[in-house]
Amino acid sequence: MSGSAVLSHTAEEDQKRQQSYLANTPFATAGANGASVSIVIAARNNAPFLAAAVESALDQTVRCEVIYADDCSIDGSVECVRRYEAAGVTILPSDVHGGVCDARNRGAAAARGDYLVFLDGDDVLPPDFVEQHLQVAGADAPFVYGPARAFGEFSRF
Repeated sequence: MSGSAVLSHTAEEDQKRQQSYLANTPFATAGANGASVSIVIAARNNAPFLAAAVESALDQTVRCEVIYADDCSIDGSVECVRRYEAAGVTILPSDVHGGVCDARNRGAAAARGDYLVFLDGDDVLPPDFVEQHLQVAGADAPFVYGPARAFGEFSRF
């Protein structure tokens, strides 16, 4: 991924954004069908991209629980995500490199939502990703998936 995906914000901008987010979007009323969603970001050493990933999770058109499950990063990833704790992001650090599956499982175990969305630390979600998927999810469709688009320096998968 390209370093151009990194978003730069001042601490004051971050604080205002987090206060606005918490004040305007209660987790309990996440989806139109009453379902709640947890977004689990599992990553190792993705510090250059994490701000964009976390912000895309926080900026969904429906409120979601956001969990960052770190996989023993040594590049400042946990510190990068700590900026978003005031916005409600839960951070699950790890002193042991267990792999992405372990990180996702730790995130899933901590999640409170009715649905899970797994997001890699170097990816971003469109703002209406969760809303669109909730529109088709239900008892007859407990698992929902959609297309992916390459971005940055990559034009295809």
